[in-house]
Amino acid sequence: MLPAPRTVPTPPAATSARRGGRWWAAWPGLGAQVLLGSSVAVISATNQLPVLAVQAVRYALAAVTVVVLARVARVRLVRPTGADLLRVVGGALTGLVGFNLAAIIGSRHAHPAALGAAVACIPVVLALVGPLARRRHPARQVVLGAVVVSGGAVAVTGVGGADPVGVAAGVALIGCEAAFTLCGAPALPRMGAWSYSAATSTVAALVFAVTSLTAEHPEVATFGRPEVLAAVLYLGVVATAVAFVLWFTGVARLGPGTVGLCAGVAAPAAALVGAALGAPLPGPVAWLGMAAIAAGLLLGLRPSGSGRRRPGRSEVTPRTRRVARRTPLPSRPFSGRTTSAACQCEEATMPSSVGEPSRLHRRNTALAGLLIFLAVLFLAVAGLLFVARSGVDPDGASTLQAAMVGAGLAGVVLLVVAFVLRRGGWRQGPLGVERVPGGQTWAYTEVRGLATFFRSGLPVGLAWTDVTGRRAAVTAHLARFRTFYERFGADYVAARLPVVLAELEAGGTCEFALVPHAKLRAFASFGPSSYASAPTRPLLLTVHSLRTDDIDVPLWQVEQIDTSAWTDSLAFRLTDGRTLRLDYTALLDLPLVLALVDELVSRHRAAG
Repeated sequence: MLPAPRTVPTPPAATSARRGGRWWAAWPGLGAQVLLGSSVAVISATNQLPVLAVQAVRYALAAVTVVVLARVARVRLVRPTGADLLRVVGGALTGLVGFNLAAIIGSRHAHPAALGAAVACIPVVLALVGPLARRRHPARQVVLGAVVVSGGAVAVTGVGGADPVGVAAGVALIGCEAAFTLCGAPALPRMGAWSYSAATSTVAALVFAVTSLTAEHPEVATFGRPEVLAAVLYLGVVATAVAFVLWFTGVARLGPGTVGLCAGVAAPAAALVGAALGAPLPGPVAWLGMAAIAAGLLLGLRPSGSGRRRPGRSEVTPRTRRVARRTPLPSRPFSGRTTSAACQCEEATMPSSVGEPSRLHRRNTALAGLLIFLAVLFLAVAGLLFVARSGVDPDGASTLQAAMVGAGLAGVVLLVVAFVLRRGGWRQGPLGVERVPGGQTWAYTEVRGLATFFRSGLPVGLAWTDVTGRRAAVTAHLARFRTFYERFGADYVAARLPVVLAELEAGGTCEFALVPHAKLRAFASFGPSSYASAPTRPLLLTVHSLRTDDIDVPLWQVEQIDTSAWTDSLAFRLTDGRTLRLDYTALLDLPLVLALVDELVSRHRAAG
């Protein structure tokens, strides 16, 4: 039996995800800043409370909320250790404790607009310092976008006077806010957004609690009024817990430099939320500032043409060259037919287990996440209306109360629908996959006709059948789909490759299904029911050749394999100077075919 291939086909480069989905990757950061900006609507309800005690309760509520939501969402929290513990403490002391203390001191020595203008400079600081902290050069378009965003944010907040202490407080605000993000970025790969948010909130709550008990001696009764309780709940649950998780999710996706652009959204959010609750409408300059912020976001988040890498042409390392291409559904499943009895691929019985399964990959997570985000917004609106209704006349209060009840009910309904959509999914093990609920299993040794679907150069779906004709499909709406996709391909090739190689060595010929160039079906039709859509042609593989009706590739003469456009073609350069190209719209079992060809070519080279 031949040894396992040295190279296993891998998905397209992660840089394509970063370029193709920047706006989708940026929405958590944008949502976080909207929630942070909306907190100005409830700050007035806490003006008469002990400042440090409010912050202690706020961050304690935030820590508890993150833990509870993590349990509900089945997110595993990681305890910080070593360097991560230092980053957690540093982030909490600078971004939470230091920032709030600077804001408290600055409010006595500077106009609020001056402090707001200082905070508006955060995008520029992160755009410059964020990449440098990771030993990279700042991206020119991100820096330009950050300058435009910061200028627009200053136009929205306005400017004001400040004495030297106020100026120092403004500088401290900038440094502390940037440090919060920069301390969190290195810890996110191991801890994740949820764990880092919970840990920093816990540290801040402890620091503020000790400081408040020492300096303020607060009374519990001061928090008993309904409007005060609602305001503190909103600050802790929505403007801190949810906002922090969203923010650091954005940091993990885009990096601290690019996600800093989203910080400019807080100023327009604060102005618009205040206007919705009865404050004066923003002036013309503020509207121009909002337009500038939008322009800066468009500039900084637009896809960049830099960073493209051309893959090597002599190794089987697939890269996608046509970013709009996706592999369509096959017309019929690959049945494992061969032209030799010696190459009859095994039809093993279905195992009762897929081995030691990994965590459950829940389905519809993208849609459920969007619904949860909308539900939080509705509940946040309900909280804001509850706080605001005490300051309006009786007629207006009844209208606000009705709107509050409606927004609250809508939020609850959306939460229920989101968790219903997330019910079930797939478990993945070393021997196969299992559908949950239902318990149907597919062994990797039985998989035939594996089709991979791409959009903008990224895998967005898998479809396959087994030897009995059962069909299954998985889309990118699955939680941690990229992990599922990579592990499925690797385990599938590892299970099938030794058997097929043995049959080829015995003199057999294996047949794979190839979909010739044809009109693609709409991506919306993806699913098990649409697994048959286009005519196929056979692709025959032996130890010595790879052939179709059009070409015959002698594997012993192959000098180089070009897989740069592996989603729609393979090119073989022969020792006699010829180049043979295999074109297709889809090649079923493509990872297995690539691994087989690579191994057979390597074998012929070794044999001389």
